[in-house]
Amino acid sequence: MKTLVRCCWVALLGLLITMSPLSTAVAQDKAVAIVSIAPLSKVFTDIQYVSSAAGQPGMGGFVVGIAGGATSGLDKSRPTGVVLMSNGQDFTPLVFLPLSDLDALLDAVKLAGVVEQEIVEEDAAEEDAEAEPDAVRMLQVPVPGLGAIPVFFKVNNGWLFLGRDKEKLTNLPDDPAALLGDLPKNYDFAIQGNLQNVPELYREIILQQVVSGAEGALLQEPGESDDEFAKRKGMVQLQLKQLERLFNEFVDMTLGFNINPDTKETYLDITYSVVPGSQMSIQLALNKDLTSDFSGFTDEAAALSMNMTVKAGEEDIAMAVEQMNTFREVALGELKKESGEQQVAAAKIVDLLFDSYIDTVKSGKIDVAASLDLSDQSLTFLSAIKVSDGRQIEDSLKELVKLVEDKPDFPGIQWNAETHKGVAFHTMSIPTPPEEEIQKVFGESLAVVMGIGEQSVYMAFGEDAAGHLKTAIDQSIDGGSVAVDPAKFSIAVLPILQFLSGFEDDPKIAAAIAVMDGTADKIQISGSMQDDSGRTRISVQGGVIKAIAAAITGGDAEPVAQPEVEAAGF
Repeated sequence: MKTLVRCCWVALLGLLITMSPLSTAVAQDKAVAIVSIAPLSKVFTDIQYVSSAAGQPGMGGFVVGIAGGATSGLDKSRPTGVVLMSNGQDFTPLVFLPLSDLDALLDAVKLAGVVEQEIVEEDAAEEDAEAEPDAVRMLQVPVPGLGAIPVFFKVNNGWLFLGRDKEKLTNLPDDPAALLGDLPKNYDFAIQGNLQNVPELYREIILQQVVSGAEGALLQEPGESDDEFAKRKGMVQLQLKQLERLFNEFVDMTLGFNINPDTKETYLDITYSVVPGSQMSIQLALNKDLTSDFSGFTDEAAALSMNMTVKAGEEDIAMAVEQMNTFREVALGELKKESGEQQVAAAKIVDLLFDSYIDTVKSGKIDVAASLDLSDQSLTFLSAIKVSDGRQIEDSLKELVKLVEDKPDFPGIQWNAETHKGVAFHTMSIPTPPEEEIQKVFGESLAVVMGIGEQSVYMAFGEDAAGHLKTAIDQSIDGGSVAVDPAKFSIAVLPILQFLSGFEDDPKIAAAIAVMDGTADKIQISGSMQDDSGRTRISVQGGVIKAIAAAITGGDAEPVAQPEVEAAGF
């Protein structure tokens, strides 16, 4: 316990040192940065859930018991926070902890060698009375390599405030938790930066440093012509222009971690909000009610499944086209350095692909979907993408084939092998390596199908690729446009483990499969957007935690138990 308490205090002290006040007066204006820790009762409950899900409930009880003792004297029903405030010119940090019993807290931190020391004022009279209960007091905190560091604290309305300078512990808020907003409700731990609250002078300095640093690092390479260097520099300047827009239009960004025992999910959120009416706000509004035409190509029960659907406004389209044309010039410039028929053909392919992508971007919508199905030691991959003109992609493919068709190991391609719902199927049969494991999955050859529609391109490979592609196209047509998030990537762990188990008798894989019920086996990355805000979530479901623990222990885990916070004594 002594080591744990010492580590906690050293970490807190380090935070105080890095956020030392820069001003001579406490500023209660705007929050520039926030660190939020949820009420310890929630944190301890979540720790016990994770340990129970991992098959080690005893470990969770042990950790919570130690942590509960180390935090004696703290009110575990209220949050802890660090808020960096700014008055528009200077910065002042507020570090606050919810207090229930000051004496109990001081007794707990003494286990780490932290001691209270009397503050001696130079002009203090010998007959001064004992300090008031709410006066500023001082702790000496031992830090390896630094010796004893003074940390001042003051109690105000049930909150313990900490600081490196006792003069700053004045005009303290009665309810500092209000500064944290909903962060303690939504996350166990969160860090939020409020970019628009950074004084304008400092924002301009930061942006100028980033821009000048990027441009200063851009040097003309040996053998690079002035024209080539100018084009490459133009690309960087376009990217810096986008960065400047983001810098000016972001209001805040939050990194939040949470464990939710009710949904059996652990996740990390990256959220942000933008200035209302800004270009980013317009872009977000376009993407809050999206639909996809490829519902037959996604399946969360599959081992892998993904979709990305994005709309763009006129300004974003113009910037994207400008970037792609710059990339095109650079790519074609590199090809021109070589001579020969292959380089001419390659340049033609590059030109066709850039034309296709730019035309698709100009249409204002990107729509992509794909999935990988694993079953019985076989796999099937399916993908679909919306394009402005399928003929451009087909022409690119034919030019590409011309480059390799005379190679002895090229298996050939059958053009227009069949047609389905207006989609031309071009097929290939690629011989597979002789290794037993590979041929067990793909057979003696891998079937590949490229489907070209009027405004769509499809690709499939694996077992009965053409048949599965037809089914996915039919399902997409029958399902019509379906509502989707801007992006979602899903990994189903159970079918992957079952697939692997068909190739080797691994007790760890078997143990992981045994604890999973198939309903909470996902690792997912998803994005969502509202009018002036967006969120990306990386989540892990409870079954994945079970599987990892079972694989590590070989299935020899304690019986899973429900969290019992009351048993820990709080």
